[in-house]
Amino acid sequence: MMEHYKGIMLCNRPQASINLDYHKPFVSRVTHAEPLGYNPVKQLQIHQPIKQIKPILSQHKEWLQNFQKHAKEKKTALHYSQVQSRLHPDRYQSNSDNQNQQNDTKIQQTSLHQNQSTKVEEIQQEQLNQQTNKNELGDEIIDDQELNELLDFTKNLDFEQYINDLEVKTVVEALKKRIEEIRIENPQLSQKEATKKALKQNNNNPAQKQIKKHVTIQEEEQLQKNLEKKETNLESVAKKIAEEILQKNKYLRNIHSNISMQKLVETEARRFLQKE
Repeated sequence: MMEHYKGIMLCNRPQASINLDYHKPFVSRVTHAEPLGYNPVKQLQIHQPIKQIKPILSQHKEWLQNFQKHAKEKKTALHYSQVQSRLHPDRYQSNSDNQNQQNDTKIQQTSLHQNQSTKVEEIQQEQLNQQTNKNELGDEIIDDQELNELLDFTKNLDFEQYINDLEVKTVVEALKKRIEEIRIENPQLSQKEATKKALKQNNNNPAQKQIKKHVTIQEEEQLQKNLEKKETNLESVAKKIAEEILQKNKYLRNIHSNISMQKLVETEARRFLQKE
């Protein structure tokens, strides 16, 4: 009779409620209790942060564990060796001798390796010293070659080629002629005395006055001083020659300055004048 009953059935316990201890799974279909077209209510989930352990603490913990493990192994090994020494003294003595021998061989090998390394370092240092000595000798040889080339250049130097000043050239020619005339007139005079006499007479020479007409006042004063003092004249001429030599020969700029080149030209000029 109840099987074929259709209609409203009244519950004999209308106030009773079912308490579920578990969450119902999500069902995609819509039931009669849910409104059509709505998604299930989103539940608030509280995220609990993961506790981060500092790496240094974990490393220290691992180191302590390893240290404890090694200490324990060492303690057990010591205890085992003591027991073995009591039970088998001869075998323990032989093992200890072998261990000592192995330690000695290791020490000898390390000492040999150190000696070999020191020998290799000494050989390398000697090679470096030889190389530096060779380099120094090579530099000295190059310097000597450059000096020899410079000396050859100064020996074979034609000073008249580098003197472009007409006034200086005429003065030098006049001095040479006057020195030759004085030496012909007085052959007993020496070279130095003849040059001094020629310089004194040249100061009052009328030809010298004609030359000074073409020269400015400053150059005339400078020329008069140079004629009175031979050294100053040589310095001015040598300075001009040194500048021209350094301008025409580029390789000499790296070796000599104007002052050093001027001194070389002065010495060669004195020697040239003494020969004449």
